[in-house]
Amino acid sequence: MRKLQTDNKKKKIHKTYLYLKKNIFFCFLFLIAVIGLILPLRPKTSEIEKRTLTEFPKFTLSSFLNGDFFNGISTWYADTFPFREGLLAANSGLKELYGIQNEQIVYNSNKVGDDIPEGGSMVIPETESKARETETRDTESQAAVQTDTKDPLQTGENAAAVPEESTSQSQTRDEAETLPDGTIHDIPEVSGDVYVSGDTAFGIYYFNLDGANAYINMIDKAQKRLDGVANVYDILVPTSVGVCLDENAQKQINSSNQKDAIHYITSNINTMNPKVHTVEIFDTLKNHNSEYIYFRTDHHWTALGAYYAYLEFCQAKGLTPVSLDAHETVEYPNFLGSFYASSNQAQSLKEHPDTVIGYIPLATNDMFYIDENQQTIQWRIVNDVSEYSAGSKYSAFSAADQMYAQIDNPLLTDEDPSCVVIKESFGNAFIPFLTDHYKHIYIVDYRYFKNYSKYNNDIYKLITENNVSDVIFINNADAMTNPNQVKLMSAMFE
Repeated sequence: MRKLQTDNKKKKIHKTYLYLKKNIFFCFLFLIAVIGLILPLRPKTSEIEKRTLTEFPKFTLSSFLNGDFFNGISTWYADTFPFREGLLAANSGLKELYGIQNEQIVYNSNKVGDDIPEGGSMVIPETESKARETETRDTESQAAVQTDTKDPLQTGENAAAVPEESTSQSQTRDEAETLPDGTIHDIPEVSGDVYVSGDTAFGIYYFNLDGANAYINMIDKAQKRLDGVANVYDILVPTSVGVCLDENAQKQINSSNQKDAIHYITSNINTMNPKVHTVEIFDTLKNHNSEYIYFRTDHHWTALGAYYAYLEFCQAKGLTPVSLDAHETVEYPNFLGSFYASSNQAQSLKEHPDTVIGYIPLATNDMFYIDENQQTIQWRIVNDVSEYSAGSKYSAFSAADQMYAQIDNPLLTDEDPSCVVIKESFGNAFIPFLTDHYKHIYIVDYRYFKNYSKYNNDIYKLITENNVSDVIFINNADAMTNPNQVKLMSAMFE
């Protein structure tokens, strides 16, 4: 009898426990739902992902009838849920604790880049090829008439712009140093939209033949428009996947070979238009890949990586570079960049954040930029970002991505040269090193320059009005073969 009473008591306690457990669970769900409906708590932007979050959809009769309105509400609800970034980070951490990494299905496994033509020969559509042959014959005819017209870049004051030592000789210097090899040979695993190997993330590079041809033609077009006005320099920057990851591992994740892609572009630029000064930096960066030349949690290069590119530019230009040791160095730790955001906030990246290291120019650290209201904002070339959010610290360089910015060197005179830098965000870390060599640096982000009302997207006007002697294109591997971005650059030379 006593045993029966004990069993009944246990069953009652168990039933009460299940009842409380069920009600607590539903109360928790109700609380989450209520929090989700509190509009003031809903974020409008993501600092980590650097984007504006989904807005509440506008009601229209057609969207209501076809279901788009309700789908939009669902997307808005999920994308702007309160504390979303903290919840994503917690979810990623829990998965790694339990060894659950269900992101590691092959991401975009069916997507591959275009084949890179072997031997570097330019592959173009037949109709375009015939048009080019006609243009070539016309050019050769003009050259035959003007046989004693010399290239102004090879004579007079500009002779120093063509150094005797070639880029290949510069690369030999690096090879002679027998620098350690920092290549990562492990095949990285997918995490969100990027691949992660240990504490380092990589983005895939897909070669686009149409984009590459468009870039080649754009550089040729720009030089011809600026012939006799300014020298044109072109710097193509590989991303970390091409420099730091083993070629076999790149093939395993369907990433195109950036060395071959860059060779295809530069060799065709040099063949089509020898007046363009191509500054090849791939081998230099590859030789230094054991150093901190790329961020691990972000898609950009570091200032050190940009410095090695600056050395190659000085070699091509005939300048004496400023030693890295001569600069004042600043450091801003705890940087978690774009790869961290795209990896669903992978715990291995969060535990090993980057440090942004800047090298302040000798002549000045002052600059200005034009904001979206066409107002002039005074700024610093290497800015203090110690109080910036973890995802925004790369904006330490050159006022980040503005439609227009300018650096004026107070130690030089108006007789000294000036340059225009046409860039996207990779150019930001490179620009500070140019400060000590130019009186004025006019900085143009081709993605936004059309919004600057003073020039109305007319880069030629900017160059001629300010007696610019050098135009420097600097683009990363993704930008140089992106047809849409190349079209924005080309539009400035219409």
